[in-house]
Amino acid sequence: IFYDIPKNMKSKVQKEAWHSNWDILKMAVSQMLAYVILNYASWVVWPKRVPLPREAPTVLQFCVEFFVSVMAGDFLIYWEHRIMHMVPWLRNNIHYVHHMYSA
Repeated sequence: IFYDIPKNMKSKVQKEAWHSNWDILKMAVSQMLAYVILNYASWVVWPKRVPLPREAPTVLQFCVEFFVSVMAGDFLIYWEHRIMHMVPWLRNNIHYVHHMYSA
């Protein structure tokens, strides 16, 4: 974050490489489209809906469930990234953008 601030430049891997606005737009739009399309597809394929609770959770219950959600999300993101590297088609056709810029 804020790599143009001199004190943060030492942590930037590619000090001379900067993504163009077009590169950022391509990456962002493709990821957002994939997210929306896959979420919609899962909503259509799996029509089970979870009803909302009648009362709000307690602060403790909220904190516990939030922590569990963050841990589960992190676990799933880690494995999604590993699978992107393990499956050649995913790596070559989708995930390569992640590695388009090298140090």
